[in-house]
Amino acid sequence: MGLFGTMFVGYTGLYSDSLATKVSADNITNLNTTGFKGSRTEFADKLVRYSEVFGRERGYGTTIKQIRPLFTQGSVYTTDLPTDLAISGKGFFIVSDKKNNLYYTRDGQFYLNEVDENYFSLQNSLGMNLLGTSPEITHPNIGDLKQNLIPKVMPPKATSLLKPHLILDSTKPVNPYSLLTQYDTSANPEKPLPDGYYNWVFDLDFYTTQGHLEKLKLYVDRGETADSYEVLLALSNPSQ
Repeated sequence: MGLFGTMFVGYTGLYSDSLATKVSADNITNLNTTGFKGSRTEFADKLVRYSEVFGRERGYGTTIKQIRPLFTQGSVYTTDLPTDLAISGKGFFIVSDKKNNLYYTRDGQFYLNEVDENYFSLQNSLGMNLLGTSPEITHPNIGDLKQNLIPKVMPPKATSLLKPHLILDSTKPVNPYSLLTQYDTSANPEKPLPDGYYNWVFDLDFYTTQGHLEKLKLYVDRGETADSYEVLLALSNPSQ
């Protein structure tokens, strides 16, 4: 290998290391960029065939084989904005521009933007609309994607399901008295069930068909047997 060949080998090393340094610098610079995915530099030998008869190859420096994006799961942070979204695991948010071109991103920082006098939509900082499908579609495809419109005024909807998750102490003694027989709104409307007749009480919220917030009280007591519990659900204000 002549002088220029030796210089070229050194040049390939400097050039490849320079690109690798740029990739590392980009990873560090975007450490706190939302949705950023880092990259990894992969090197390869640069070989030159110098014998056609025996098929031998000679090392001629190094080269960048590939700059591979890393799609590992990053940290998910809690924010005070309800429109900030995150994906846990694989997947992308699909957004579209004004020309209906589709783009994929892991950046879940979205904002409410006014579409017209009746609707808002979720958009990112570039003004692209977040796309989605109807919850009824079980096997969505690209053709089912559409802009999610959020009404400015929504009709009230009554609470249809309450699912409290309770952890109860099974060491409490059993109680032969029924909660319903001890519940009396005439004697004390503000406290229809006196203390000592139940073990636990929980406050629950629900909405009426007019959109009014109401309160419920869930009384729980040990049953007559060791593996049973008694439950009484009543309005916090029995006069309603």
